[in-house]
Amino acid sequence: MQQVTLSALTALISSSERARVIKNGAVVFADWGYYLKECYQEKGFTGDEIVTDFRAHLDVAHKDWRKLGLMPPLDQESTPQYIAGDMHINMYYDIYI
Repeated sequence: MQQVTLSALTALISSSERARVIKNGAVVFADWGYYLKECYQEKGFTGDEIVTDFRAHLDVAHKDWRKLGLMPPLDQESTPQYIAGDMHINMYYDIYI
């Protein structure tokens, strides 16, 4: 099985897509693909990190999650990409290193 590095994988992600990098079970990066792609060294990555898993992840949250005391969405500040009634759905690529 061939190993994939973080820099090789980020080259495939569109700048307008959301990405999260998870290391040892903790989210160490969550932002637009652009920032991971163009500024990964500034974010503390070498690019040589070995990717152990890669998943598409949907984040579904109620638009009034604060008022209702529900779990917050992964990114509380972003504008939802899709609105279905009272629900917000965002898609992230989870990259495990």
